[in-house]
Amino acid sequence: IMYENTQTTQMVQIAKEKIYLLEDAPRNSKGDTGIAGLKYENSVSSIENSGIIRLKTVVSGHGKEIRLDKLIFLRKGE
Repeated sequence: IMYENTQTTQMVQIAKEKIYLLEDAPRNSKGDTGIAGLKYENSVSSIENSGIIRLKTVVSGHGKEIRLDKLIFLRKGE
């Protein structure tokens, strides 16, 4: 159980980092996290006529999946 908790904590930290980076460079992407067996997928979608975009990151591996969503205002020029 201790190892499982450590994995989950690590996945949550990766997801937080990915969503933070996604705020600065909102674009769809996916790949390996650099940690064996863990992958990520980032997606960006706009909420029609609102000036708001939805950021989503999913970190998966070892039979688990961590999802984080965040709504942000679209900056001018984006």
